[in-house]
Amino acid sequence: MPFTLTPQTFVAKWRKVTLKESAATKEHFLDLCGLVGHPTPAAADAEGTHFTFEYGAAKLGGGQGFADVFKRGFFGWEYKGKHANLDKAYLQLLQYRAALHNPPLLVVSDIETIVIHPNFVNRANTPTTLTLDDLLTPAGLERLRAIFYHPALLAVDELTGLIMAVGYVRPSKSLADVEVRSVRKKWKDKAFTAAISRQEIEHYTAELGEPLDEHIQTVLSALQGIAADLGLG
Repeated sequence: MPFTLTPQTFVAKWRKVTLKESAATKEHFLDLCGLVGHPTPAAADAEGTHFTFEYGAAKLGGGQGFADVFKRGFFGWEYKGKHANLDKAYLQLLQYRAALHNPPLLVVSDIETIVIHPNFVNRANTPTTLTLDDLLTPAGLERLRAIFYHPALLAVDELTGLIMAVGYVRPSKSLADVEVRSVRKKWKDKAFTAAISRQEIEHYTAELGEPLDEHIQTVLSALQGIAADLGLG
């Protein structure tokens, strides 16, 4: 059973930490695991093959490096010291991503900010930033949880917009009243949210290897969990 940490305890602890990168990052990541109720790397993978710190990775163009944290099929994660340039950390991950089996997310972080870069093909892949203050909100916690459990939720802008639009036109204006069949009904109405490409959603879902209805349900359930913050509670 993974240990748990409240958002308030996590934020209070890390807001005052001034340790250097090497002294802080592993404990920071372990605390993130506690915050989302996820097993730590050693607990989940005793052999260090699919979820581990310091994962060896060949660099694009030659040479060897290490990703600070790697979870196969989910993310590569690179840390920098407090207030460091996280763009440099992202460039490091781009050098490693082939060796990391092209994970869906490339995450860079110091102890105050987490920047999530989706790594999907045929996508705009707009990054998402989480601050310590964001982690005190339900929406911020859901995004953090998505890194560990459902990375696809961080690259579903079109489907998210469609589902939210379905909620807005319900008499109750509540996502609690939205079902997969509600979304599918509006899906067929090409005049409804005409700017949202159904074809792009279908293409992306096919890449995931997930049936469309299951994918809609996954995204819908995640949005229902933060409906109040979206004004659709």
